[in-house]
Amino acid sequence: MAKLKPYSEAFFAIALEKNKIDDYEAQANFILEVYKKDPKLKTMLEHPQVTMNQKNTVLKEAFESKVSGDFLSFFALILRKGREKHLTAILEVFLTLCLSHRDTLEAKVFSPTALTNTQENAIKEKLISISGKNILLKTELDPSLIAGLKVIVDGKLIDLSVKKDISNIKKAMKGGHI
Repeated sequence: MAKLKPYSEAFFAIALEKNKIDDYEAQANFILEVYKKDPKLKTMLEHPQVTMNQKNTVLKEAFESKVSGDFLSFFALILRKGREKHLTAILEVFLTLCLSHRDTLEAKVFSPTALTNTQENAIKEKLISISGKNILLKTELDPSLIAGLKVIVDGKLIDLSVKKDISNIKKAMKGGHI
């Protein structure tokens, strides 16, 4: 991962210099969405028998009218350096740099059922009070949690799920602690 961060940092520096952080952030999110929705694109980009020129052509066709020329040049650089397998990671680091620039952390909240707006706002406010930073809250359903929440923020896991509690009880019982 350390070898990938310079790509993200360099592209962030370009975005900062051109005062295009918001635009490039939106474009990076768009690219990641397309990448997730089209597994064939990822497979093609990572396939060793597909030439760099073919990969570049596919990326241009897929994104030329939707992203800036700087992004297309960034893609070309990633391809030239043989880092196409790491495109998602590079873009995610770039997005983290964009958030950090705005003194914001991303928090992923996993819950067994959909959260209400009131619950989301309460979680967000609590995380703001703990971190002292703005929070970009992303929610995801995980029915395996049974009840409770799992939150990942700033690389830290806060597991308040019943699933974790049951697991801890099982471990204690196996170890003879109950």
